[in-house]
Amino acid sequence: MFRMHYQPVNNNKLQEISRIIAYQRKNFKNRQLQLKKKEEEESHPKLNIKKNQKKNRHKLNKENK
Repeated sequence: MFRMHYQPVNNNKLQEISRIIAYQRKNFKNRQLQLKKKEEEESHPKLNIKKNQKKNRHKLNKENK
């Protein structure tokens, strides 16, 4: 039989790694939501037209000033 040696793990490294993973997971979820929203907007052209009209109106107001 051989004896297993306990090696202390650097806790800061583990915390850093888990923080990075959580950040990436959050980014991935946000990206998926954005893609879903874009698909929904493209599937409803009426909503899209209204949105574009608002954007254009805003641009016109800026240009007129």
